[in-house]
Amino acid sequence: MSLVGRWFRFSLAPGLVALGALFACDTSGPTVPPPSGPAPAVEFDTRFGDPPLEGSLHLTPSPKTLGWRYRVEGIASGGGVHAGTLDGPVSISYRFESLGSHRIRVELTGPEGVVEVEKRLVVTDPASDFVVLGLLPMEEIWHDESALSPEGIAIDHYGVYLYVGNYTTGEVVQVDAWSLEPLAERRYQLLPGVEGLALTPSSQRLLAIHKHDFFSVASTDDRSIVWQQVGLQGHFVGVLDESHALVSGYALTSVNLASQRIEHRANTFHAGHFAIDRSRGRVAVSNLSSNSLDLLAVPALETIRSIPLDPHRPRQVAFDPHEDKVYVVAIDGEETTFLVLDPATGARLASIPLGPGACSGYCAANPVATFGSGRYVAFEQPGSVLVVDTELDQPRYRFGVPPVGVRAGPAGVAAQPDSDILYVLGGPYDALTKIRLR
Repeated sequence: MSLVGRWFRFSLAPGLVALGALFACDTSGPTVPPPSGPAPAVEFDTRFGDPPLEGSLHLTPSPKTLGWRYRVEGIASGGGVHAGTLDGPVSISYRFESLGSHRIRVELTGPEGVVEVEKRLVVTDPASDFVVLGLLPMEEIWHDESALSPEGIAIDHYGVYLYVGNYTTGEVVQVDAWSLEPLAERRYQLLPGVEGLALTPSSQRLLAIHKHDFFSVASTDDRSIVWQQVGLQGHFVGVLDESHALVSGYALTSVNLASQRIEHRANTFHAGHFAIDRSRGRVAVSNLSSNSLDLLAVPALETIRSIPLDPHRPRQVAFDPHEDKVYVVAIDGEETTFLVLDPATGARLASIPLGPGACSGYCAANPVATFGSGRYVAFEQPGSVLVVDTELDQPRYRFGVPPVGVRAGPAGVAAQPDSDILYVLGGPYDALTKIRLR
């Protein structure tokens, strides 16, 4: 080879290497920048409603959100997934026809790793006599699903706020009664084992009875614990006036909230659920020791009359808001019966079989509520709510006949006293549900 040929070969070699390297880089495609910025917003058009439940899931990045990846499970037919990179807003349509709860999982991958968002879309029962006005899943009130056990519910006397309790942790959360938005800054940390809740007429004190040997009083102004009484335990609490309350579940006990002491005990029987008639100064209480309904004077808890119900075992009690009658939901084995009693004579005015489905053990800690300006009384049942028409003195409606929802859990009730709006905690949709008669 000539000297000229050798020079040409060696001078060309570096250029060929550089050119080859250039083409090698081109074959790998453009470099994807790592994700940065805040997480995109996750919003659903519709969270609940009659079938078909239709809407869209919207993933909306902010101007500084770049390169985030998404993966959505539970929204596609056949169990498929939607996945991709967010280069801009993404909308995914959904349609659900089967009744009950549908869990949607959104996985977002950003600069700090994976962010998970889970929501539930609930298809309600169109055949129900009630329309669902709002729905707040339990896990959006208490985020630790392993410790979820909703138990007590109460509404303030202005109808503005609800208070809902978690039995396992003892945490009570204040919720806006109209929007069903939980107030993050209004959480009351009580002792575990929370059962029934109640508020004084001024709504300045929140009362809680615990299953395990405690009675708690908290200030609603600053959420401080005003009084904790050891030796009081049970399932139910009711307010007589601003300074006096009753608790039961074992012994029926009257307490003085002002002096912070126990005043009277009806220790002669095992007391269950009770109802207070403030206008006549009496209380009707289920006597589980003798299967009777006992009428006692308050606050001294002196016996007025005992009405035998055997073989029925009284579980829930309510006074007719307009007439001198007492309603009792009782069980006999697995059969449930609705009773109407004359408290003056003890006469049984009506006995209506309700079929199987009685509460096992104690019902929810707040199992009865009067609403519709006294026209209706709601009774908790397993996974559902039975509504009695006080003009007819008989059950007329039922919300959530199982198996509409997730599970037949507790269904504590609270109500707006001057409207047809009722709040149900727990079953049938495993949520805090706001409903109204259609």
